[in-house]
Amino acid sequence: MKKLTLFGLVIAAGLLSGCKKQVNLSKADLTYQQGAVKYDFAVYVKDERLFVSARRNGVELSGISGNSVPDGKVAGMAAADLNADKTPELYVFLGKDSSVPGLLAFTCG
Repeated sequence: MKKLTLFGLVIAAGLLSGCKKQVNLSKADLTYQQGAVKYDFAVYVKDERLFVSARRNGVELSGISGNSVPDGKVAGMAAADLNADKTPELYVFLGKDSSVPGLLAFTCG
């Protein structure tokens, strides 16, 4: 039940903050605006590995790569500042046909 509650909270926060959710993605882009600061995220899956890159106002932040993605499926993603530290987190929801979806969270701080 906690996983479903967290999943619902993250999706609601992402939708309320103007973020878009992607479904069944293998490659997707997401933008998060917080005041004058703009974050651009690029996410893609290759050979069951997740690759993430982020930019803050056009400046590249360190990329994250190599997280395992079972069956190569990502169910969706959202960005939100749930811990109120003034930098967003990127939430990537993993989907497997035979289990409850997993969640990966990345911070920009």
